[in-house]
Formats: sequence, C-alpha cells, structure tokens
Amino acid sequence: MKKRLFFLIIICAIFLSCGIDVHAEEKMFYESTYINMYVKRHHSSNLNQPSYHMARIYREQGTDEEVMCIEPNIGTDPNSIYYKATPTYLTTNQIEMIKLLNYFGFKYPNHNTSKWYMVTQLLIWRTVDPNGLYYFTDTLNGNETHTYDREINELYSLVGNYLTIPNIEIPTVIKKTDTIELIDTNNILSNYSTNKGKIIGNKLILNSLDVGEHTITLTRSFPSTGREASFYTTSNSQDMYMRGDINDITMNIKVNVIDTSLKINKKDKDNKTYNNASLNNTKFLLKNDNGYEKELTTDENNTIYIEGLDFGNYTLQEIEAGTGYKLSNEIHTFTINESTPNIVLDIENEVIKKDITIHKMYGENDFYDESNIEFDIIDIDNNFIDTIKTDDNGYCSITLPYGTYRLIQKNTTNGYSKIDPYIIEVTNDDTLFIELKDIKINVPNTYIKPSIFYILLRLLFII
Repeated sequence: MKKRLFFLIIICAIFLSCGIDVHAEEKMFYESTYINMYVKRHHSSNLNQPSYHMARIYREQGTDEEVMCIEPNIGTDPNSIYYKATPTYLTTNQIEMIKLLNYFGFKYPNHNTSKWYMVTQLLIWRTVDPNGLYYFTDTLNGNETHTYDREINELYSLVGNYLTIPNIEIPTVIKKTDTIELIDTNNILSNYSTNKGKIIGNKLILNSLDVGEHTITLTRSFPSTGREASFYTTSNSQDMYMRGDINDITMNIKVNVIDTSLKINKKDKDNKTYNNASLNNTKFLLKNDNGYEKELTTDENNTIYIEGLDFGNYTLQEIEAGTGYKLSNEIHTFTINESTPNIVLDIENEVIKKDITIHKMYGENDFYDESNIEFDIIDIDNNFIDTIKTDDNGYCSITLPYGTYRLIQKNTTNGYSKIDPYIIEVTNDDTLFIELKDIKINVPNTYIKPSIFYILLRLLFII
C-alpha cells in the first residue's frame, strides 16, 4: 500500500512539473524614489479609516521602468514574482480607462515630470475604486489641496478626447461635380487624417470623387511607446501596470456620389450554383423611348454595370440565357431621373433541369423488376452528386440540373452482371425514361466425362 501511495505521489509531481507554463515572463518591482507630494486614500471598503502617505514611484527591477499600482488598499512586497495577466476583478471599462490614463498621463509628451506620475496614479485609484475617496494633501495627513487640478483636468480631457469621435452629418447624395464641406460638430476633426479629400481645420472637404459609394476613412494615430500595455499580477502583493500602446482610432464614412447608372444582378432562381451551368454571358437588350439601344452582357460576377444613361423610360429584355439556363421572357421597365438616378435590378433565371426515371430489370429471356439496386450519380468533373436506389418495382428517379453525368451501378442480383456506366446528358427539361437490364453471367461448363477405367474401378470398389 505504501509503495502504491508513493508511486501516485511521484506521478502527480511529474504531472504538475510538466504542466504548461502559461506565464511567458516573470518580473519583480520595487519601491523607488519618493516624491514631494502627499496623498490621502479612503478605500470604499472602509471609508472611515483613511490611509495617507508620501508619494513614491514604483519601478521594474532590472530596467527601472516605471509602473503603476492598481490596488489602493493592498501593500507591496519587493520579493514578489509577477506574471503578465489581466486582473479578473476589473471590468472592461476599467481596463480601458487604466490603459488610457497611463498612455496620456506620465511620459506622454510634456508629461515627464514626477508630478505627472502621481497624478496618473491617483486617477487610476479613482478608476479601480470609484466609491472610494482619493485626493492630494498639502502635507502628510494634511488638508486637501487643489494644486494639481489643472493636470487632473488635462489628463481627463485627453482621455475624453480619445473616446470622442467626429460627428459629421453626411448628405444622402453627393453630385459628382460638387465640392462639399462637412463640419465636425465635436470639433476634434483636426486631430485626424483622411484617405480621400482633405481636412482643413474642422472641415472635411470632398471634391472630384468618382461615381459610386466611397468609404472615407478618418484615422487618428498615436505615437508608439515601443511596447504592449501589460498588467502584472502576483499572489502576495498588489497588481501592477506598465504603460504601453493604445489603439489608433479609425472611423469610416460612407458617401454616395451619384451619376445615372444601371446595375443588373443575375441570380439563380433557387439561389444555387452549379458546376456546369453559368449565368455568365447572359445577354440583354436595353432600349429607351428616345431611340437608344444597347446590347449588354453579364461579366464573370454575373453582373452588368453601365453609367451615363440619359434620363428617360427604359425597357430591358433578356435575349440570350447563360449556359444551362432557361431564357427569361420577362420585360423589365424603369425610369431614370433625378429621383431615381441609379437603378438596380435583380433578375432571376431558372436552370435547365431534367426529371429522370430509371427502370431496372434482370433476366435472360424473361426479365423481372430488380429492387434495391443502387446507382451513384457522378458529374463530368468526377464529383459525387447522389445515390439512388430502386424500389420494389425496380424504379428510381432523380432530377438533375444542366450537365453531363455518369450513372454507375453499385450492386446487382446474385448471378447477374452490372451495366456499364451510363451517360446522361441534361441539355433540356424534357423528361427522360431509362430502361436498364442486367444480364445473367454465363458460367463455363466444367463437367469431365469419366473414363472406362474409372468406371471399372468404381464397380470393383463397390463390389
């Protein structure tokens, strides 16, 4: 029993020691320089027992990089080993706010002095413990001071500015020849760049855009810190945070620049695609009441797009269907004017299909219905389509779309041969009846006539 217990302990130790280490790196932090600033903290868990101390900077051992404390009511142990991990007690909004306060706070341009370190730290505590009370004092355990209100307001303003995106009212339609000026009512557009048009002050100016829908991307980029923002946690000390990059802001604006146009989307009636049938090269005849006439053909995406059409009443009729499809006789009418400059038509076609019935029999002189015979349907590209099986009367059926197929018999009645692969061509929608017969396998005669000597021996043996 003791040997078995010892063996189990060894196995568990091996298992634990071989476990996957989810921590990619270890860090240690220490209490560094003191700052001539004072803070009083009333944690929400016990508002009546505040703590106060002289401000100080915490750093990473080895690099001396500054870090921020996350938990205002937890002490620090310089011997603690930290691992990169996001604390589970923080909400998504708190995590985002901590990242932004750190980015725009200490070490942001013009924020390199030690006061910015402590202003950033104070606002982090307020974020983590919003029901607590955290403020600067004039001396150790002194009176509240507003000496750093300007810095606090500036940091909050930078974060709020980051979280605010431009508010631009976009016209429904922009004419191709127009130059328009779009104004940002949030008055922050000057911080952005654009991929189309130009930004002057608080205005986005657009001109010379081609016809169609445009995506105007507004981007606000932020200087890189050279590293990823990271939380670090440990089991016996408070959690830390190291400043890192924040996401650039991207905003997309849709602008529709009009010119007269017609777009045709050719679609399969059943919303299917086929290996052999295609809506490519469907041809139409476009006419208007002013004598205009033009033949149009769908492209590889089964669409037609034509610009610059005159105002007027139009008719559109299909004159040649795509390969494997039935011709549509529907005549489409529409009007192009200022109210409806862009016409989009979704036109359906029905693929050619053939109903196929197979009657399977077997026999020699007389033939009988052959039940439970399976056939695989394979298309011209050797793709498996389906398997069908005859019923008690030897019948089975299937409907196949346009194309060429092979009918391959999988099984047969004992003693009868299978048919050779049967080719089925689907080029029209006429029904097809196929009668197939299995032929009896001829077995060679293996009988050997006995010799007189053999007969005599048999007689003697019997006697």
